[in-house]
Amino acid sequence: MNLQYRLGVAAALCGVCGPAAAQTLHETDYILRVHDNALQTGTVDLSTGDVVYPDPVRSGTFGAEGFPNFTNDPGVDAQQGENVPGMFVGFDITRAVRVWDGDFDQIAEDTITLRKSGINTTSPTSDVVVPGIIFGQANLDDGAGFHHHVQFFLNPASGGAPSGLWLLTWEFWTDAPGVERTEPLYVVFAQGDGAAELDEAVQWVRDNLVAQPCVADVAAPFGTLNFFDVSAYIGLYNQQDASADLAAPFGVFNFFDITAFIAAYNAGCP
Repeated sequence: MNLQYRLGVAAALCGVCGPAAAQTLHETDYILRVHDNALQTGTVDLSTGDVVYPDPVRSGTFGAEGFPNFTNDPGVDAQQGENVPGMFVGFDITRAVRVWDGDFDQIAEDTITLRKSGINTTSPTSDVVVPGIIFGQANLDDGAGFHHHVQFFLNPASGGAPSGLWLLTWEFWTDAPGVERTEPLYVVFAQGDGAAELDEAVQWVRDNLVAQPCVADVAAPFGTLNFFDVSAYIGLYNQQDASADLAAPFGVFNFFDITAFIAAYNAGCP
């Protein structure tokens, strides 16, 4: 699907739903921002209410709204001032859905359909990219508020409303000039008895699929540790930026954070 077609779809969507209104951040949603010229997602820390970046993993429960094989969570939310005013955001599905059997190594016989404004995009049955659509636009004002949901439908190969856990892999992209797409994003969906293993499955994704960030690599050129990273960290620390809060007690900036940065810098990046 080329960009011209996508923008045409976006125009149609805007006519249907208009820009998103500013809303309270939802703990179930991805929290979207533009960071270092790329889209990035985070999550709301339930203990503090702060947003922690990056976090590419969310979960949802089919049937939570009272209809089996359906949910509209997670959505995509944003903090004020973190995005480009008026930018369109779309998604692509980048892998076949996986099914849980103590891990997510097995491709599911089931598929998942994502729907927005009556337009359906269904996950592939092998690991190929399925281009999606634009599903939302940031507000036009400086706050660039963003809050949109797509609908998720499980398509069970055997029919009915099966219990289990499924993993959807997708990425977000934008038409904002110079802003790259996200890294792979993951949603673990549960239904029925699968809910009992949801936390375990989410942790498996974090441990096995999410690349661990190099916390000392905070300045361009990325992939190389040098004086610019040290200088950038000092600036983040002085601003009490959350990305400089590297050691417990979290929420407090002190010598332990500096020590953690020095250790990470000396260890280098993979």
